[in-house]
Amino acid sequence: MRQILFIALVFSMLTYSCSTKKTDTLVVISTKNLLATYKNTKIGNRKYRGKVLLVEGTIAEYYRNKKQEISIVLRDKNQLAGVKCNLIRSSRQIKKPLKYGQKIKIKGICIGFKENVILENCFIVKDK
Repeated sequence: MRQILFIALVFSMLTYSCSTKKTDTLVVISTKNLLATYKNTKIGNRKYRGKVLLVEGTIAEYYRNKKQEISIVLRDKNQLAGVKCNLIRSSRQIKKPLKYGQKIKIKGICIGFKENVILENCFIVKDK
């Protein structure tokens, strides 16, 4: 009886894993194009929320919170909103000081729009 239950459990797990579609494909996008899509929040969320994004943009702000985690806001000169990237393991990622106006690529998971487009679990991507 236990073997039948075990086989049924394994079969159902395999069926479920094969039927779910993979959502962690990387989307490469500029801050300008991402913000243009998020002019309509519903469309932006439908297209990018929950996806892994590689965003390239210019550093407009950066700061540390109380937990010493670093957030970087990417924004062009003429934009009111930006892309806020919350880095994980901040102290290990930043080897050189960040500079305002510096071009940078950041990879993270889009969680939506609240004053800025928010990316969580971010890493700075180094050019090769």
